[in-house]
Amino acid sequence: MHLELSYPSPHATLPGVADHLRQLLPLLEWLAVQGLALESWYAPAAEAGAPEYLACPPAFAGQAPTAAAIAVLHDEDALRNDDRFRPLALWSGEEDSAGAFLLHCLGTQRYAEPCHLLLQSQFIPQLEHRHTLIALVRALVQWWPVSRVEIGISSAQEEDALLDDPLDAVWMRYLPRVIDASEVVAGNGLRAIHAADGRRLGTLILAVDADRFDPANDAHGQAARELAARAW
Repeated sequence: MHLELSYPSPHATLPGVADHLRQLLPLLEWLAVQGLALESWYAPAAEAGAPEYLACPPAFAGQAPTAAAIAVLHDEDALRNDDRFRPLALWSGEEDSAGAFLLHCLGTQRYAEPCHLLLQSQFIPQLEHRHTLIALVRALVQWWPVSRVEIGISSAQEEDALLDDPLDAVWMRYLPRVIDASEVVAGNGLRAIHAADGRRLGTLILAVDADRFDPANDAHGQAARELAARAW
């Protein structure tokens, strides 16, 4: 599964690293229900020559960011020396096994930089099921003022590599406006997305309204490429 999300930044300046990590807690707790325990997420390895840090420190202990992860990510900030945006990467799992990669880039209003989130998973079947992914989109719009979400399902070969190339085949796309059947092609599915208080926030478009997207199915692939190419 490959998910990309963007939203306008609510930040005048970048928050601290610990606050940035805490912003990810609702998503990580949701993923824990899908089998990715909060304690299984790790920050990147420290730069060479920093033996006081764990090679890849756990990102959280309980629900609190760990001091080791904060230190490594703070050092990355210092090396980057850029107050316009911060890319924060976490990973869970082992190579060739069930796991995920997350990259959350915070931008700032001062530089008109939006925020972006990339989430990729491999060998987690529930994160390739229509019901689960619709539930995820409905959760994401409660946590962030989402302007766009796109979800694709990779082939087994691509999953092994956890590719982060831009999506050229989109199974699901969320837009923050009402879309009706006259605006989509036959075979597309539509789901209304609401806020917790019942307000309509937008629409989720499914290129293929099936329980699972099959990358080996030519019809599924064609519908997903057409949705990816569609301009809204």
